[in-house]
Amino acid sequence: MKIKIKIFHISMLIVVLSNAFNGSVCAQEDYEELNKQAYNLYHNEKNYAEAKKLYLKCIELYKSEGKLKDAILDSYNAYRSSTANMDPLDEAKNILLDALQFIDDDNKNSREVATLYSGLGVVYNRIYQYENSQYYLNKSIQIFKAIEVCPFERFYYDVLVYRGINQIELYNYEEAKVALKEALNFAQIYDLDKSHVMTNITRLYSETKDYSGLNMFLKDHNNAVIIENAPLFIYFDIYNDIIKANRDQGKLQEALKYQKQLAQRINASSYKIHFSERYTAMGFAAIYQDMDEHKKAINILKQNDDAETRKLKPSEASMCDLMIAESYLELNDFSNASDYLKKSFRFNSDTFYSQDLKFNFKKMDVNLLEKLAVLGEFYKRQQVKANNQKLREKIIKVYKTAHKALLEFSRSSDEDRFITETNYKYIYGNLLDSYWEQWNLTKTEAIFYDALNITDESKLVAIASELKSVRLDQLFKENIDVEILEKEIKLTAEIDSLKRLIDLSDSKKTSEILKSRQKEFQVFKDKLEAEQPKYFLHKYGEEFSVKDKINKLHKNHNIIEYFVGDSTIFVFKAYKDQLIFDKLPLSKILKKNISKFILNVGSYTNDNYKTEGRFIYEKLFKKYLITESKNIIVLDDLLQKIPVEALWTSNDDTSGQFLINTFDILRSNSIKQENEHLIKHSNKQQSLIFAPFVNSGNSINGKLPSSLKEVEYISSLFKSVIYIDDEASKSKFTSTISKQKLVHLATHSEVNSEVPSHSKIYFYSSENNLPEDTYLTLEELYKLSLNAHLVTLSSCETGIGKELKGRGVMSFSNALTFAGAKSTVMSLWKVPDENSSRIMMSFYESLYQGLDKDKALKAAKLNYLNTTEDNDLAHPYYWAGFVLSGDTEPIINNSLNYLWYVTFAVLFAIILMILLKRFKKL
Repeated sequence: MKIKIKIFHISMLIVVLSNAFNGSVCAQEDYEELNKQAYNLYHNEKNYAEAKKLYLKCIELYKSEGKLKDAILDSYNAYRSSTANMDPLDEAKNILLDALQFIDDDNKNSREVATLYSGLGVVYNRIYQYENSQYYLNKSIQIFKAIEVCPFERFYYDVLVYRGINQIELYNYEEAKVALKEALNFAQIYDLDKSHVMTNITRLYSETKDYSGLNMFLKDHNNAVIIENAPLFIYFDIYNDIIKANRDQGKLQEALKYQKQLAQRINASSYKIHFSERYTAMGFAAIYQDMDEHKKAINILKQNDDAETRKLKPSEASMCDLMIAESYLELNDFSNASDYLKKSFRFNSDTFYSQDLKFNFKKMDVNLLEKLAVLGEFYKRQQVKANNQKLREKIIKVYKTAHKALLEFSRSSDEDRFITETNYKYIYGNLLDSYWEQWNLTKTEAIFYDALNITDESKLVAIASELKSVRLDQLFKENIDVEILEKEIKLTAEIDSLKRLIDLSDSKKTSEILKSRQKEFQVFKDKLEAEQPKYFLHKYGEEFSVKDKINKLHKNHNIIEYFVGDSTIFVFKAYKDQLIFDKLPLSKILKKNISKFILNVGSYTNDNYKTEGRFIYEKLFKKYLITESKNIIVLDDLLQKIPVEALWTSNDDTSGQFLINTFDILRSNSIKQENEHLIKHSNKQQSLIFAPFVNSGNSINGKLPSSLKEVEYISSLFKSVIYIDDEASKSKFTSTISKQKLVHLATHSEVNSEVPSHSKIYFYSSENNLPEDTYLTLEELYKLSLNAHLVTLSSCETGIGKELKGRGVMSFSNALTFAGAKSTVMSLWKVPDENSSRIMMSFYESLYQGLDKDKALKAAKLNYLNTTEDNDLAHPYYWAGFVLSGDTEPIINNSLNYLWYVTFAVLFAIILMILLKRFKKL
């Protein structure tokens, strides 16, 4: 019996092994056949959707068989099929992210894994997440170098190129130069196509204005040959960079030479339809305008204008008309200039030019601002000759229209794409100049507040409405039916899409559909206004004016706001009935003193800051500051970096004093930006404290040991939830911050002056974290929903962003205010760890005692100055960096304690009287 059982078991084992072997063979045949079919579909039939499906099936088969290298490779093939099929990039990215699970100790340094990382690097680049892209590209490079890249490793070459592109996008130009040179050398060694890296090298030289480097690069015979033989679209990009570089340098004959070569290459190609003759003519005309040869510019543009091209490309024709109008204007031919301006504006509106400049645009294309700038210049030149009040009013109307257009654009676009900083300052500078002339003639309150309102809005022009919309959606979504919000989103998206279609190719049918959708949207808004008046008012209604805000929040405060133009600074002062509107020269010596002062106080060097600070105080602040009330200051552009309290107010460098000793100063990013939501005060507040670098640090961010003192001291005053080191993660912060009233971050931060939206607050990181999991960007901060009395960033360089084309100061303070923080404290530069902790502890002690926030910070700074025996440590570098913005109300309202004492005393007295009466009766 036992023998039979054993025989039976052996027989079963043989059957099982046989089936397993046969199944394995079948599976192998299955995925080999599927791979062949997928390869054929991708490379021969170009059926990318079906190829992707088969590769995904192969992945499952490989996974079940434990063939993880093959699963990784086919994940890459599925990703390539997905991108070739024009699938959403997130879908392609997820295919690669899913493949990370197949990496193990046996394959982690394999070619397949390097290829997977290279794919992730490329896809993250294409969705503009450049640091995540760098993370995976670097991992790919490490493996490729370890396995000795073969000459045909195209993947490695692409990795090197994309690494250079990322560095350009992140404005790390030196690193970009190194990466692109390495890519070019690799391509030369292995005879790969060099045109892709060449176009990025010329772009790098152009963006950095390294014209000598560009010239040397072009003089290299081998490089010149590669450029000449490059595909047309790459040749086009390279030549545009070269032409721009020569125009910027004033080498106009050289620019003309390259423009002719580009035109010849376009005309000889089969892609001529993509580049109309008029488009090429506009390139020539721009150079002729630089040469002041306006008749040549007009002639070449008129010669290449025809009805058919005008119909096919109306936007291009509109810009051609504008260029002609500009040249006529330079020739003082106002009649012809007017005719061509009228033609140019017809693309945007049939009535704007002819009906008293009323804001009525059927198309809001990106060139509208340039047209308005030219129209403003048209009226300005006539006004100079005629000194006519009506022309002055027209100038104001034109630039106000440009301002309104900027606000409209800001709801759906990033203004970086359509306005340069120069154009931004030109538009607002001319508008304020016209207002200033009107103010000197009339001195009316209406002119003053109209100009101040626009000045304040100019700081928020691109973020005010779109970020407000984000916050309002969060604020009202619980009270509004989801279907209503979905319908609103759907209708606005359809209208925007239809407008873009009309911009590309106007058609009667599309215009009719657009009108229908706009009528439907108006009906929707009317219903929304009746049913949800509060939401409608905030989303579509009129904003409060600056005057309303001042009367509501700052009736007894001294308001001072600045606008910095190219060569002038406009200053507004409003204190009770006193209104001042000044235009000050922005001289070279003033610029120099501002730059030197910022440098000297932001890094401890010498005491020259006193001389420079006194000069700045005398020129920009002395006239406008008062001692009898709080001074609310809205700074602008380069003035943003000035720690106003550190200005020197005396002529005596030894026994004088800082501005903080005399005046009460509060900074504001914008009067209209200030949050008005009411916060309930109490005599107890809970704080949320994050300190990611107490005992941990890395190559980017070092330890901050003194931050532990801050944490311990603040927690001794306020009931606190504390996260230190590895507990202080980004995910923990975003999940806990929304309900906190008091938030303190003792961490590192980084302000990107070139791309403010890339600025970061750092949290704890480990080797396995993606870069995006270790920091919060400004964009992410804007999307937070806060209800905080105060957010303090006790970190490095948190306060300074870049005044970028009307967006307003892209600083952490701005972002947190938009997210809902009532007030913020941040630093203008990297304050030494120990000094920072001293000031922060003193600040929180004053808050605990019930002082207003601004008085608490001022008290902390004065306490630091009064208790510092070493004169060197009294340098502004150590104490002036921290600034408060926003609401100043106290965190703890000690009046509540007083009320409790009074109430208790009254109750005690009543009880005592009752007891005495009873005692007498006895």
